[in-house]
Amino acid sequence: MSSDSISSELRDRYLAVLMLLEDFTSRIAVGGSVADLLVEDATLDTPRGQIAGRDAIANLFLSMFETRRAEKRISRHFNSNLTIRKLDSDRIEARSLMTAFAIEPASGMKGSLLVGDQIDIIISSSDGLMQFKSRKMLPQLTFDLAPAGGARQ
Repeated sequence: MSSDSISSELRDRYLAVLMLLEDFTSRIAVGGSVADLLVEDATLDTPRGQIAGRDAIANLFLSMFETRRAEKRISRHFNSNLTIRKLDSDRIEARSLMTAFAIEPASGMKGSLLVGDQIDIIISSSDGLMQFKSRKMLPQLTFDLAPAGGARQ
């Protein structure tokens, strides 16, 4: 295999993983289901514990969105610093930096910022479909945010 074809394969795989991450974060921002982005026996590890199963994980994110909406909180997430590593013929490890902003209009626009490491195991099927097998979030930094000049009254 030539270095050009290896480079092309790596680029295609990187782009597919990036698109999967972006699809996931875009959906959770608007209350869309992430179920089809997860394998059936997927796991999600956070400092609060582990959630197992596609439906349980998807329902958790939908519930979190509904809670934010009911409390009129706004939240956005984005990924950066993505690196990938092929583990075997159908598994990829993806590491990225996840940043989450949350704003609470009811509190005068105070908010929070979370920065953490994400470690994902992604399954790649023979037809190119990529799905999360496991997701692990490791918070590194958390901040309380206030608007310039303090919170509005």
